Amino acid sequence: MTKTQTTKTASNNANISTWIDSLTTKRETWENGTYKASNEELYVLLDECVDLFKEVRAHRSLVKKLNLILEERDIMMRSNTSLATKIVRLIFGDCGKRAYTYARVLIVAAEQKGELQSMKSFVAEAGGIEEIRKSQNGQTPTQKRNEQIAFAVEVLETRPGLVETFKISEELAPHNESAYEFSVAIVRKERNGKGSVVFGTNNQTILKAALAQAGKSLSAIVEEAKQASGRKQMLENRKTVIAEKEAA
Repeated sequence: MTKTQTTKTASNNANISTWIDSLTTKRETWENGTYKASNEELYVLLDECVDLFKEVRAHRSLVKKLNLILEERDIMMRSNTSLATKIVRLIFGDCGKRAYTYARVLIVAAEQKGELQSMKSFVAEAGGIEEIRKSQNGQTPTQKRNEQIAFAVEVLETRPGLVETFKISEELAPHNESAYEFSVAIVRKERNGKGSVVFGTNNQTILKAALAQAGKSLSAIVEEAKQASGRKQMLENRKTVIAEKEAA
């Protein structure tokens, strides 16, 4: 819990309006000052908005108070508008599509950001605010991609080769400074049905894209195997139940 959260929490209902006004003033300062030059103040502001979001979410009376403040300030919200979006509208005003983006940041950060972690660090690890907006099931596209790469590396480091081993040429060698003992090759199918490696690269962007695709495909194979195993077990269980009833 941050110092801001501790101070604001003590006053609860009486000071939630003051808390909102304070954050709104900081937002105006950010927009009129470093808005286009730096995100530092935005991250601090979002961090404090997360504190507000968590505090209001934890007390039904504060949710009711916040709804009253929205009405008093003529900010129209739909009945199914999320609490995070309501807070963003109060602090940032009518900011268009940014309202949904910032609301997603509040929701995800409230669940995943450590108490001592800065918002700047959290956003950076997630790959940026836009990546957080795109997050699904608690994962941003960047985090999902990194997970796929890690899984591919884990599997492919010990997986038998698809073709016989051969002496690797300089063009096919992994990058000396890479964390991965892999490179990417283009294989041409010959008329006789055999294959020839006609190009290789250790470009890390291309390699990571290939590893991400490999991780996705390998994960699908594992998931399919789990489902097949589950179906087999279910059938075995049914057979056991039927046999027991017939024997009774």
